[in-house]
Amino acid sequence: MSTRQTYSSIDSALSTFPWWPKANLERIHELTSGLSITEVYTPPRRSYIGLVVEGATRIVSISSGFVAGVQDGRGNNWVALPVNALRDGDAAKGRDQPMDPCPICSIGLPKSGLCGNCF
Repeated sequence: MSTRQTYSSIDSALSTFPWWPKANLERIHELTSGLSITEVYTPPRRSYIGLVVEGATRIVSISSGFVAGVQDGRGNNWVALPVNALRDGDAAKGRDQPMDPCPICSIGLPKSGLCGNCF
């Protein structure tokens, strides 16, 4: 079983995702600049970058189109990045069912109940 990869900085983790748009990288730096980060990692499947923040009970997760675990100023716990695949409309109707969070990384669990990032 593979383990998660740790990095010395956000920049070193971001360098493993060279296809992420530059505009998103700049916004990621803006959103994370004030955080007291104690660990930067990617899970075994490299589906996101996880940030362990000092004093926080949940991780901040960075993916190509959004950052979860940071406040957007309107009470949301995630921020869409400038270039993303998120959209309004009903294309995903029926798929947006509430999901229980993983107790380790807080990412939504699939119906199986097993987190694909942690287990």
